Amino acid sequence: MTSVLLVALALVAAGAPLDPRDIVWLRKPTGDEVARHVPTESRGLIGRVALDCAVTASGLLSDCRITSDDSVGKGLSEIAIKLAPYFRAALLSKSGAPVAGRRIIIPFRFDLPSDEPPPALQAAPQ
Repeated sequence: MTSVLLVALALVAAGAPLDPRDIVWLRKPTGDEVARHVPTESRGLIGRVALDCAVTASGLLSDCRITSDDSVGKGLSEIAIKLAPYFRAALLSKSGAPVAGRRIIIPFRFDLPSDEPPPALQAAPQ
């Protein structure tokens, strides 16, 4: 039990990523913003991408990188990176923890229709 507690404390001290369900999103990309960044050749794709970003002092995302992509080479990673500037987090999480300076992994689930503009982004639940 003590070793589990020590590992948990070490993860927090090391800046373990924030739980995306604990973030209060002030802004997320709209359906139109998502559509603007989906190239024609990406229409019809289905996939999941995880984006790891730092939260700035103003709640914006920076220093983003892809940590997983189950559709490698099909363009979904690039779409997720392009959508990062549209996110803005409140400076305190739902549990009251400060988020500035911490990292967050945002899971994306893409299901892009082949013959119409893409639907609204489905990001982590609030």
